[in-house]
Amino acid sequence: MKCPYCGGEVSVNDVRCPYCGNLNPEGAAFQGEVRRRRKLNEYLRQKMRDQLRLPLAQRIMNLAIVILALLWILVTVLGMIWYLVRDPRTLGLGRPDDYESQLETLYDEGRYDELYAYMDRYSLDGQDYPQYMQMALYYYTYTDFVQYSMNCTQALEKGSIPDDFHLEYAIDSAAELMQPYIPAYPDTYPVNQENLNIYQEEARTFLLGMLKLTEDEIQILYPEEDGSGYVSFTEIEQLMELAKERLKEEGYHESEE
Repeated sequence: MKCPYCGGEVSVNDVRCPYCGNLNPEGAAFQGEVRRRRKLNEYLRQKMRDQLRLPLAQRIMNLAIVILALLWILVTVLGMIWYLVRDPRTLGLGRPDDYESQLETLYDEGRYDELYAYMDRYSLDGQDYPQYMQMALYYYTYTDFVQYSMNCTQALEKGSIPDDFHLEYAIDSAAELMQPYIPAYPDTYPVNQENLNIYQEEARTFLLGMLKLTEDEIQILYPEEDGSGYVSFTEIEQLMELAKERLKEEGYHESEE
């Protein structure tokens, strides 16, 4: 290739003539094309890297999620195995061979708190022994009533009107005995009715005798003829106020505590 200015030999790689120093148009064009292609190649190479990098990051993230999920499942399974080994009663294991006769004995002897604890210890479902569970729940309501009514009685023996806390819970637990609605066991078993009658009579005696309420006033605590009934907190408060008024009339004074 000849230089258009001096006629000297020039190469396509020469941007300028090595003899006269003038610009070699063909060499300049060729080198410009080379630079353009290099830039294009670099751009495409970077683009490819970015495209490859994103799926790789996504794959790593997906793998991490899978590993975490497997670890969670493993920990859960091991935890369940440990729980079952530590507490075999969960599967009904470890129950005494005579557990049903033990239940019957505790029930017949009226040891209802022990009955409930025994059923809980060996994970005995109340749905399988509804008669026992119902009586145990009645008994726990009754023990609440005894506790709160005794607190009220102790205050009355000192000439004081019971505080609102004990008075409210005494009336409320009495109401639960008068209307012993347990959704899982809505109908009282005949064999449990005798004990329930005793509990209800004690509650009635407390309300009429100790709190000086009247039979008409405590009618709201009795269930309707169809067995339904509900005592609201407002009604409990009304009975509390009536009881405090009657006790004041009887000469009892407000507690100083």
